[in-house]
Formats: sequence, structure tokens, C-alpha cells
Amino acid sequence: MPLLALTALALVPAALGQDNCIQDGIKARGDKFGEVTEEESSEACEARCVDTDGCEFWTWYKDSAKKKFRNRCSMYGGEINEKRNNDNAITGSLHCNLEQLAGPEDEAIAEDEAIAEDEAIAIAEDEAIAEDEAIAEDEAISEDEAIAEDKAIEGDSEWCCTPHMKLEGYNIRKNNKNTHKQLDTLEECQDRCDEFEECQSIEWDPEKNKANCHINSVVAADADADTIFTDEESFIYCERAVPQNCTFPFSYRGQEFTECTTFDIPSGRSFCATVSDFDHVPRPNENFLYCECSASIYV
Repeated sequence: MPLLALTALALVPAALGQDNCIQDGIKARGDKFGEVTEEESSEACEARCVDTDGCEFWTWYKDSAKKKFRNRCSMYGGEINEKRNNDNAITGSLHCNLEQLAGPEDEAIAEDEAIAEDEAIAIAEDEAIAEDEAIAEDEAISEDEAIAEDKAIEGDSEWCCTPHMKLEGYNIRKNNKNTHKQLDTLEECQDRCDEFEECQSIEWDPEKNKANCHINSVVAADADADTIFTDEESFIYCERAVPQNCTFPFSYRGQEFTECTTFDIPSGRSFCATVSDFDHVPRPNENFLYCECSASIYV
């Protein structure tokens, strides 16, 4: 038979089930080379070995293997120096020589390597568990923060607060001086608003080290668009919640709305009406509500 034909024949993937070509439930070790990759099947792992110069045999781990090893494809060159039973592995040899067994000296070396690998796997599993626990903890914290933020936006209390928003140009002054004050909590800043009859809204910045509570004479609906700043990372804007419900549908300036809308609102905040016909310039009154600050937007 010509040499070219023999070479091509040697590179044909072995058939699953042929003894000493591919064995299910066996993992093997030898001179590992190349990167460990994830492959969809043992056939894909075998094909990778066929296409890689120097690859003599391969081991692929099934979906039932531990997460760290699942679908992992390892390639080896040279002779097999260890075979071990492993229900989660499939091993194949391009030369159908899986009958090779390691000698006594090689077996001792392989056993030491196996112990070291098992210890490394245990460490990796511990690290994975710790990482999963850390992720779970972060997700729980994020969920708690989201719930707290949602409660603030929904107006569960007397105040309705919008994170990351700031209003400039309407700070209340007393004796021709600003009334900014350094306060430890948002609640203290809200209480300070009660001290001034003209106070309609507040801003509080928990990251600012000086004068972090600002009190304003208007709410966002009264402000010019140029004085309303969103995406202000640490600021919290608050105004008093309105204990009323939206009415749907409602008409406004020739249009009918079946949900909250930002139409014609400089601040970009969504609003609704408490009456079916609301054809006025949007201003906070008995017929106008910011949806974030109403008792409920569903009626």
C-alpha cells in the first residue's frame, strides 16, 4: 500500500466501541501538550487530536463530570503512562494502543501526580464555592438595595425620592445666605425641610463631606429643564409623596394616554392625571401626579 494511503489511514478517527481505540469510563495520562479546551462531544475532542501534530491520544469529560472538568478535552503525546477508571471520562488513541499499561516506576510517579492533581482540584473546588458564595452575597446585597430604592421611588412613605437626580438654582436662602447643612442621614435632611415653610424638595449627597443637605423652594415640575440634572451618581432628590391615584385613560393637549408619560415634561419624569380631562400646563396640583410619587399608578 502506498505511503500516502497509510498516512491518511492513520489519521482517520477511531470508532467508538473498538477495544484499545476508544474506551468509555477510562481516563489516561501522558505527555500533555496544547491548551485544554471545551468540546461538545468526544468526537469533537478526537477530531481536534487528529488535526493536531504530535497528538497520540486524548481524554474528554462528559456532562456528568464535575463543573471544572465538564466537556474538557485534553490532548497527550508519547506513550500512555497511566490509565484510571472514571465513569465521567472517555479516552481515545489514534493508534489503538490503549492496552498499554505503565510500569511499576511510572505507576508510582503517576500516583503522586494524581494525588497532586486531586489536591489541586479540591483547592479549585473550594475557590469556586467561595466565589459562588461571594456572588450570592453580592446579589443579595444588590437585591436589598434595589428593593430599598424601589420603595423610595414608589413613595411608600411621606417622601418620594429619586436616586441620581439633582435640582439647582432654587435653594432656599436665609439672611441672604444659603441654608445648606451637613447632616448624617436622609431623614435628617427631610426633617430640616419641615423647618422652612417654603421648602418643597430636598437633595442629599451621602458622599459629600460638607453641606450635603440642600433644601429647595420648588419641585422638579416647576424647575427649568436646564436646572434638572440626572445621572448624578451620589445625589438623592426627594419631594413629598402624593396620596392619590392616576386615572387612565386621560387626555392632555389633544392626546389620550393610557399610561404614565413624559410628554411635555422638562425634567423627563413620567406623570399622570387624576382626572380624565387634564388639559393644563403640567404643574403639581390636585389633578397632576408624578407617577413615581403617587400612591399607585393602577386604578
